[in-house]
Amino acid sequence: MMSRLVYILLLTPILGFSQNTREIGGMIGGTYYTGELNRAGHFNPNFTHRAYGLYYREALNSRWAVRFNGVYGKVSGADSLASSDVNLNRNLSFNSRIIEGSFLVEFNFLHYHSFVQKDYFSPYLFGGLGLFHFNPIGTLNGNSYELQLIQTEGQFYRRLSTAFIIGTGIKFKFSHRILFGLEWGFRRTLTDYLDDVSGFYPEDPSNLSNTAVGLANKSFSQGNNGQNDWGSQRGNPSDKDWYAFGGLSISIRLGKNPNLCHYQPE
Repeated sequence: MMSRLVYILLLTPILGFSQNTREIGGMIGGTYYTGELNRAGHFNPNFTHRAYGLYYREALNSRWAVRFNGVYGKVSGADSLASSDVNLNRNLSFNSRIIEGSFLVEFNFLHYHSFVQKDYFSPYLFGGLGLFHFNPIGTLNGNSYELQLIQTEGQFYRRLSTAFIIGTGIKFKFSHRILFGLEWGFRRTLTDYLDDVSGFYPEDPSNLSNTAVGLANKSFSQGNNGQNDWGSQRGNPSDKDWYAFGGLSISIRLGKNPNLCHYQPE
């Protein structure tokens, strides 16, 4: 699969010069995440936030297209809305901005060509790779802190990570120039620190600042200065975090219509 993606990526500039199927567009929709601080599942309205995107699409033929995508959104999670007593007691929360760039390959189930009037819609699948930046923020006593700098689990992690993307949608059009779409895509990330929760509480809180202690351990059961929690499991390091983006897109076709009498080949 990876070799096919690389092959298509290398051929895109060559094929693109012979096609009149280039588009630029924008998207508006929502993002959410699933992980240690959102076990309620997908489409939780408490953790869904507005997001925006820009893209460039190149149709290789009526079935296949490639797309370069940029997305800006927000994700969040909180134990206070969990159903599990264990999670409620842990009492952690976060929010983070997401900035993503990705390369996607699309497959249309129906023939979809901008210049063929009868091909006015098609469901499609897409997949690819993304690179994204995140920065989990936590609050303590009304103040906000960048949790990666605090090292709440005593671990350093990078705020730049990779995601495998897969999704589905539908394309439709009302003219040769203006095209629309509705899609939802899921990102399986290669980090478990999107929410700053992955492994274990630090063994020795005496090595931490007062701020780090307060952000690392907010458990309601931390009587006796939380001695029952330090060194115990805080998250699930074997379960990577996910996030999703979906919404409505609108694009403008840049090429010329070969069916028009004044069309001149490029």
